[in-house]
Amino acid sequence: MKKSKKTLRQIIALMAIAFTTISLTACGGSDDDGDKDDLIAASEYLPGKEWTIGNETYSFYKNHLLVCESSANVTTGGLTSQAYLYFGTWQLDGNRLTAAITSSTQPNFDASKFFHGTYSNVHTEKDTSGGTISSDKPGSITITEPKPYIVGTGTDGKSCYIYYHKNMTEDKTDETIHDGALHGTWYNKVQLTDTKKGTAKTYEAKMIFNADGTVQFVIGDVIDFTTTYETKNGTVTLGSYILKDNPASFIYLQYGPVVSLYDVSQTRYTCDRWYNTPQ
Repeated sequence: MKKSKKTLRQIIALMAIAFTTISLTACGGSDDDGDKDDLIAASEYLPGKEWTIGNETYSFYKNHLLVCESSANVTTGGLTSQAYLYFGTWQLDGNRLTAAITSSTQPNFDASKFFHGTYSNVHTEKDTSGGTISSDKPGSITITEPKPYIVGTGTDGKSCYIYYHKNMTEDKTDETIHDGALHGTWYNKVQLTDTKKGTAKTYEAKMIFNADGTVQFVIGDVIDFTTTYETKNGTVTLGSYILKDNPASFIYLQYGPVVSLYDVSQTRYTCDRWYNTPQ
């Protein structure tokens, strides 16, 4: 009987140590701004993050561009279907959120299947689900505290729930008409055709965005001109692009060393990728 009591005391002691370990690990927390004890305004919480809405994940850029990326799927024949990008805008005026997907790299897509509409009384609420417990290695236990979520009411009176997915650490965009995400020198290769001779030659190209709203194009030793640009909601409008008297407008995405310019105005989209180092 004494042996039984001693074993019970040992079990209780081990349990106490285990719970102490969990408590200490949980105190470490995360440096994500979604971990704040006090709920922050949706206007501060929403931008620069990816959010899950229904079955889709949406990127809410700080410049008000809204992007949803579909997943590539493997078909029964072993072929991989193409992943598509869906572009739109979002605006949060006070506690009223308006969002819509308006264009895509997929032709003839159905915009109504994506997050859209106007939602009132938009605010953050604390997730009381209790979080998750995981172990990356033996003897290490991590408790992930749940992030606050965002909720709003649609025009049909139904609630819409927007759940935190992750921070977009590479979102360098801003709301100005000369978005800082584009600033700097970007490089590409451009092929120019001599219409008189019928010959083509490839040149190194530079696209230089300045903070004052000007952009310079330098194509080898053949072209060198400066024009203007403006940005709004993730779209850049250029007075000319590569060639003089060639106005253009693109949706732009900047990921680290690459800026991608998407023209989705045609049935088949085009994408020009520029790099921060010569190619």
